[in-house]
Amino acid sequence: ANDELAAYDTFLDLAYSWDVDAIGLYGLKVGTMGFAYLESPGNATDGFDNDEDGIIDEKRDNVAVSFVGPRDGIDNIEDFLKFYQLTEADLREHWDADEDQDWESFADANANGRWDEGEDINDDVGLDGKGPGELGYLGPDVDGTEGNGRPDLKIGVGCEPDFGLVDVTETDMLGLTSFRLFPIPDHVPPYRYWFRNDESMWDLVGADSLVPFIGAVSNLAEVFATGVFPLYGGNIERISMSQLHSWDDGKNIKAGDPVVNPPIALFELKKIVQIIYETDYRFAQPPVMPTLTATPGDGFILLTWNNDSEIKTRDAFLKNENDFEGYRLYKASDRNLTDAVQITDGYGNPKERQWLFNCDLVNGRKGFAGYGLVDGGAFYLGTDSGIQHSYRDEVVQNGRTYYYALVAYDYGMPDIGVRPSENNFELKVDEAENITFVSKNVAIAVPRQEAAGYKVEASSEVIPTVTLGTGSISANLLARKAAINGAEYKVKFQIERIREIRNMDWGLQWAASGLKVYRSVDGSDVMVYQENAENPGQMIADSTESLGYWFIKTDSAVSDIFDGISLTLRTPVELAEYDYLRSGWQTGEGPIRITPSATEAIFFPWDYDLIWQEPFTSAFIIKISTRIKDENGVRIQDGLMGQQTFPFYVQNSSIIDPVTKQPRKMEMVGHDLNADGQFDLVNDRILVGAVDDKGTWAGTVFIIDFNDAASASDIPATGSDAVYKVKFNRPFFETDSLMFRLNINESTLGENMAEALKQIKVVPNPYVATNALEPSLANKDFNQRRRIMWTHVPANCTIKIFTSSGIFIQEIDVQNSAENGIAYWDLLTKDRLEAAAGMYIYHLKAAATGDEIMGKFAVIK
Repeated sequence: ANDELAAYDTFLDLAYSWDVDAIGLYGLKVGTMGFAYLESPGNATDGFDNDEDGIIDEKRDNVAVSFVGPRDGIDNIEDFLKFYQLTEADLREHWDADEDQDWESFADANANGRWDEGEDINDDVGLDGKGPGELGYLGPDVDGTEGNGRPDLKIGVGCEPDFGLVDVTETDMLGLTSFRLFPIPDHVPPYRYWFRNDESMWDLVGADSLVPFIGAVSNLAEVFATGVFPLYGGNIERISMSQLHSWDDGKNIKAGDPVVNPPIALFELKKIVQIIYETDYRFAQPPVMPTLTATPGDGFILLTWNNDSEIKTRDAFLKNENDFEGYRLYKASDRNLTDAVQITDGYGNPKERQWLFNCDLVNGRKGFAGYGLVDGGAFYLGTDSGIQHSYRDEVVQNGRTYYYALVAYDYGMPDIGVRPSENNFELKVDEAENITFVSKNVAIAVPRQEAAGYKVEASSEVIPTVTLGTGSISANLLARKAAINGAEYKVKFQIERIREIRNMDWGLQWAASGLKVYRSVDGSDVMVYQENAENPGQMIADSTESLGYWFIKTDSAVSDIFDGISLTLRTPVELAEYDYLRSGWQTGEGPIRITPSATEAIFFPWDYDLIWQEPFTSAFIIKISTRIKDENGVRIQDGLMGQQTFPFYVQNSSIIDPVTKQPRKMEMVGHDLNADGQFDLVNDRILVGAVDDKGTWAGTVFIIDFNDAASASDIPATGSDAVYKVKFNRPFFETDSLMFRLNINESTLGENMAEALKQIKVVPNPYVATNALEPSLANKDFNQRRRIMWTHVPANCTIKIFTSSGIFIQEIDVQNSAENGIAYWDLLTKDRLEAAAGMYIYHLKAAATGDEIMGKFAVIK
């Protein structure tokens, strides 16, 4: 007794109490206790930002009326970004009633303006709050609110996730507004500040007043309250509180305002339970589900996927943190992927699937997670291998059906022992075991030969752009099924500034340290691929030099697969350097020599033109303090001559002067080599350099001399319009854009179809009872479906099957996709009877050309 204190924290809406010596009755350890608001009533009419989230007067019972801009509805952008842990790039167009911008409409993957099965429904699940794939889902909402592209709310009926009634932060909550700590009063009338005097208690809890206790330690009463708020007819206000307990040591907690040493554990508990409450007890969620595409080939299947999991994941449980960690790819030959379940728990029970392929971020999170164990089994985080977006599976058999599931996983919550989580996947079959639905992270593929006569040609049509960087780009088609014919792409670059010249905005040395690829979708750019120092891939490397920068690999850097293609970026240099091959006379001629500075040209690696249009008079004055260096970086002590007139001028064709709006003219200084006190073009030379905004010589870019001329007449005269170009090869710059369009042409009309048909085979031949091409059945009431396969058939053809005596028993009409060169027969006759054992003859005719071929096969039972 008589040694308790209490304090408060308005950001957490928390009041907490502790024992000052941390010793309780009988010497027992005493913990710390707190009361906190998880949700408090709001005031949506006072014109004040009560919860300091950057929004004024938000509320949870307003309906969506209009679609507004990214900043609309935000009063204080800094408070908004801090409260919701966002960046300005995260702001987006949103519905007006979704004030915190967290409701997400369905993903219109095929851009047809409506939700289709297989597309992500996201938060657009309708008033019942449940969407496809969730427990208790009974089908689309009958009121049409599911997948309608707008957030829905109806009082007394329901509400969609992350919106309105179920979105706590859409209330302008008052939070903790009243706190007072005082000795327990005498229990005598009028019972002031005690629970038998309504008027005095109203004065106490209704006062907008937070009073830290500064008096003596004693047996204390603590008042903790929120208000005053309006409650209008028909409106709903919610109050939710948590009672928190921790083992913070009371001896280390200091009273006062502000609190010097707060109870850290108690504060963390409040943050965790607040997130649980605000996410409607949904706890941690796995990353955004990726989209998996399988492109079958002859003896292989190429699996590719997008990067949605990496760039779109925001775990509300972690205050919108992107906790994506890696990918796992599962493979099986059965529809339920049961033959992938090989990993056992600590009791030896098969519990988890063995992955075919795993990749993860390079971030130090690797090996087994020592938290969130399930029956002794730990989650494996990977090896810091780096992220990939493709896998080529060559352990396959042509004609056999394979099932793949790709899951993205996060790293869990190590601090509180939450296990890493991965995406679910779904594959539905009907009672006849026909597949009716697969989630977008599931792919089904049959490796096969290409169709006879099939031909595909792909080209990347470069869209001309002007760039500072030197190089070219091309696209390589690798996965036809994932590629988008006619898609336009833009490549943007990230640079690392290695060194900059003071007092200049155009003197720097840089390396292209990363890139992002955007695909144009409905007038906006969607990022589909990226590489940088935080997410390195196949295109960039870490410099081994002491400067320690990242750079795009020179010559040919090839990207990982995205959208079914990979990029080849050809850049000649890691850092900028003088280009001897492309420098030279454009018009005119003469015995000129250009010598770039070995130490200073790297900071001014632009393109320059020497133009003999008009004379140029140097304004630069040579002072004793002027530090001009020669081509070797050595300071020139004597012979410098400023304010000279030259028969040409030098302009920087890459940099536009912000004042004149014209190419920037370079400064020139004469160097009297023969020390005769006079400057002449034939015997002396010219230093071309950059001057900073303070008029100081910032560096020598290159040196010009005409020392090989026999006389001045060998040099172009002023007004001759002669032009000599000085060019540098440069890494790509942050303002550069490389653009291209993907063009794919497919044809099933081969030049020699008759010759192509000779490759056709029947597999297996002979057919004996059963074979591995036939899919297994989970339903024991069905026999295994029998089938044989033809390879290398045309995409469109007919196959007629006869007995050895010439009796027609079946016709197969093949209508495959352009590249598919296999066809099946289920060994049933046209009368739906099982084919008998014996020899059979087939006749195949190509629909496109009329070419024919015959062959035979046997059936053994």
